[in-house]
Amino acid sequence: MNFDELLKLPEFDKFEVVAGNNGLYREVDNISIMEVPDIEDFLKKGDFLLTTLFPIYNVSEKLEKFIPMLNEKSVSGVGIKLNRYLEELPEYFIEQANNYDFPILILREKNCNFSDLINIFLKDSLEKKKMELEYYNTIHKQLLDIMLKGGEYIELASNLSALLNKNITLLDSNFDVLSKSSINYSQQLDLSYIKKCTEKEGYKNYISLKWKESFGYLCAVRYKTECSGYILVSDREEFELVQLDKIAIEQFSIVFRIMIQKQKTIRELENQYVTEFICDLLYGKINDIRTATSRAVAFGWKLTFPQTVCLIDTDISHTKVSNVAITQRIQQMLAHNYISNLKWNYFCANIGRYVILFLDKSSGEESEKVFKIVDAVFGELGIKDYRISVSRSADNISMIPKIYLEAERTMDISKMLNNKKVLYYKDTGIYRVLQNIENKEDLVEFCNDTLGPILEYDKNNNSNLLKTLEMILQCDCNLKDAAEKMFVHYNTIRYRSKLISNLLGYSINASAVYQDLALAIKIYHTIYGFNV
Repeated sequence: MNFDELLKLPEFDKFEVVAGNNGLYREVDNISIMEVPDIEDFLKKGDFLLTTLFPIYNVSEKLEKFIPMLNEKSVSGVGIKLNRYLEELPEYFIEQANNYDFPILILREKNCNFSDLINIFLKDSLEKKKMELEYYNTIHKQLLDIMLKGGEYIELASNLSALLNKNITLLDSNFDVLSKSSINYSQQLDLSYIKKCTEKEGYKNYISLKWKESFGYLCAVRYKTECSGYILVSDREEFELVQLDKIAIEQFSIVFRIMIQKQKTIRELENQYVTEFICDLLYGKINDIRTATSRAVAFGWKLTFPQTVCLIDTDISHTKVSNVAITQRIQQMLAHNYISNLKWNYFCANIGRYVILFLDKSSGEESEKVFKIVDAVFGELGIKDYRISVSRSADNISMIPKIYLEAERTMDISKMLNNKKVLYYKDTGIYRVLQNIENKEDLVEFCNDTLGPILEYDKNNNSNLLKTLEMILQCDCNLKDAAEKMFVHYNTIRYRSKLISNLLGYSINASAVYQDLALAIKIYHTIYGFNV
C-alpha cells in the first residue's frame, strides 16, 4: 500500500505529514522500529520506519545524515513520535525530506503505541493478502476453464472485461486487433496514437492513454525482452488501476501469451507445409492440376490460370524483420485493401531466399496496385531496399517452373541494372538473351575487341570513359543532352567524346558502329556488373 492508503487505517490517521508530500506515492511493504544507532544495517527497501529518535537524538552528526541515509536505503518514509526526546524536528529534516520527496510523518500523541500500529498494519496486510489469494483463485478457475475448453481470444477478452467492468482490446505486436469486448460502450480506437505512445514510453508496465472521449491503460505482454502483444483496458471516464485489477491483467497476460505462442507455432508449421507445396510446384514435382488445386485450397488459395510469379527480394541481413513476417504482413495488407474485390485472387508465401507472390489474371492486370500495397508494407516495416521481379503468365501448371526461372533471371538482371524496384521479364530486353548464351568466351572476346582500348585506358588512368560512352549512346550521340544528364560541362563531354573516338580509331557517331558499341556495353555489364 502507499501512504494515502496507510493513513486511512485506524490509529495511523493520527499521523501528520510534515514533509515530502510529493513522495506519498511510495509503497509501504513493511514497518520497522528504530532501537539502535546503527539502524541502517537492518533496513530494507519499502520499510516505513517508526522512531522516537532516542538512539541518536543528541548526536548532531548522525541526525544530519539521518534523512539522506534513509532515502539512500530506499526506505518508504519515516514516522517520528515527538514529545518524548524531541519537541520539534530540526529544520534541515524538513528541507532534506522535501528535496528527496521523502515523506516525514509526525505523531504527537504519547499514548499511541508502536506495537499497536504494527499489529494494525499486519492485520490489514493479511486481509489484503487473503483477498488477493481468493481473487487469484477466482481468476485461476476462469483461465483454466478457458484453456480446457479451447477458448480463443474472444473468450479471454470477454472474461477480463466482465472481471474489470471495462472495455478490453487484445492487440498483436503490430497493433492489429485480435479481439475486443465492450461493457459500457462501443469505442473507436486510435491505433496510430497508441503505437506512438508505446514508442515514446518504452518499457513501462502500464502506459496511460487518452484519445477522443476514451481513457485507458495499455499493458505490454512480454516474454523476456520480446513483446508478444498488448492488452488495452479502457473506459469513457478516467480511472485508476487498483492492485486487484493489475493482478487480473497480469494473470490474463500469461494465458494471452500462451495463445499467441500457440498461434505462432501453428502458423510456423503451416508456413512449412506451404513452403514445401510451393517448392514442389516451382520445381515441377506436381504436374496434376487436381492435386495442385486441392492442396492450394487447403492453404486458402484458389489456384487458377493464367498465373504470374513475382519474386520479392530484400536484404534481410540489414533488418530485424524476417521473410515470414514480411509474407504475413503482405497477406494482411492485401486482404485489408482488397477484401471486397471478389474477382481478385493472389497468394503470398515465403520460400527462403525470396517472398513469392502469385497473381491470377485479374490481379496480374492490376499488378501496379498490388505493388503499391507491397511498397506500403515495406515502408511500415522500415525497409527501403527491396526488388520485385515479374515473370510472364503461365497458362497451365506445367509452365510454372519455366516462369519461376524467368522471375529468377529477371531478379538477377534487376540487381545488375540497379535502377528499378520492379522489373518485368518482358522489359529485360537484350539482357535476357545474353544471360542465356552458354558460351561466355565469345561474349568476352566480342566485348574486348569492341571496347578494349577504352577499358584499358580506364584501368590505367582510374577514369570512367565507359560510363561517358554509355551516356552518349543513350542520348543518341547528342553531346549536350549527355552533358546535362552527367552534370558536367559541355566542353568536358566534347573532350571525352574526341578521346574515345581516338582510342577506338573511328567516330562513335557512325551508325555502323553504334549497335556494336551499345551491345558490347550491355555484354560488359552482364559479365562484370555495373559496379566494376
